[in-house]
Amino acid sequence: MINYYYLDIETGADENLSALYSENIKPNGTLKDPEKIKEDLAKKHAEAKEKMCVDKDFSKIKMIGLRYGGEYHRLTLEDFANFQLPTNSVFVTFNGLKFDFPVIIRGLVKAGLTGDAITLKKCLDRFSPYHIDLLDRLSAFGEFKSLDHYSQIYLGKSKKPIDFLTCSDEELEQHNAEDLLILEELHKKFINHI
Repeated sequence: MINYYYLDIETGADENLSALYSENIKPNGTLKDPEKIKEDLAKKHAEAKEKMCVDKDFSKIKMIGLRYGGEYHRLTLEDFANFQLPTNSVFVTFNGLKFDFPVIIRGLVKAGLTGDAITLKKCLDRFSPYHIDLLDRLSAFGEFKSLDHYSQIYLGKSKKPIDFLTCSDEELEQHNAEDLLILEELHKKFINHI
């Protein structure tokens, strides 16, 4: 019997890298009014912070959520570095091939942690025995639908909206737990077809 470990990460901008990411931000060259220049720069820096949150190298992991045995578990990167995927177990993600696992691996390298490097490396392989990326299995040739769209189509429910830049830690954890529950429900719906 296979045990499924549903995994989802939440990220934010790595503030230690803000200056590096923003070093080439310049105001619009046509602006002359100092206030307009200041507004333009503020807007561009805010946009840069949003982009950093989803950049594999410039983001920082805020939490790693795992759902298994019907329970939600919140992990830090350090907790995950010590986590060993049990025998006969598989990670299930939504976009884990292109985002979650690459960000986890980069986070481990930045923090000087190793983790279960062999399993993590194999999780980057589309045909890994340790990882099912539900988005990859449901999307053909780069087609993309969000987890929320899949939830609405196949489960008949919408995710609660969240503002990632202003939400509290508690709201982010609730969002993470909701994503994992939806992921598990979708996986169970499609398990015999993917």
